[in-house]
Amino acid sequence: MNETHEAYWRGLAESKAIEARQAYADAVKLARSLGLDYQPPPIIAQQPIGEVLERIELAMANGRLDNPGLRKAIFGGVEKPAITLSSLYSEYEATQRTKLSKMSPNQQRKWINAKKRAIEILIEQKGEKRRCTN
Repeated sequence: MNETHEAYWRGLAESKAIEARQAYADAVKLARSLGLDYQPPPIIAQQPIGEVLERIELAMANGRLDNPGLRKAIFGGVEKPAITLSSLYSEYEATQRTKLSKMSPNQQRKWINAKKRAIEILIEQKGEKRRCTN
């Protein structure tokens, strides 16, 4: 019964992590579509006043301030999600797609299994850890 509850709570936590990653990716894309680099508020505050004013003017144009998604994209209102050890493999695999595409299916299987097992052992030894990616 405890294992079932643990699995349920892990599933909820993972679902929220996926939503957080998607919200961040959406904010970055939206900022880029407006011609901006997505930056968190502390970084924006350190920019020259002219650049900060450009962001404010962009936000005020066409009622963008009334749209929470646009406002968050312009002013960095979506926190960059942390990477957990359990999600580390998927993050790493995304950076290795080209390398994996050149491998045979058997080579891919061996490569994937070795990386996943290493992460499993690390989690067993150290427990689940979170690391901010900022």
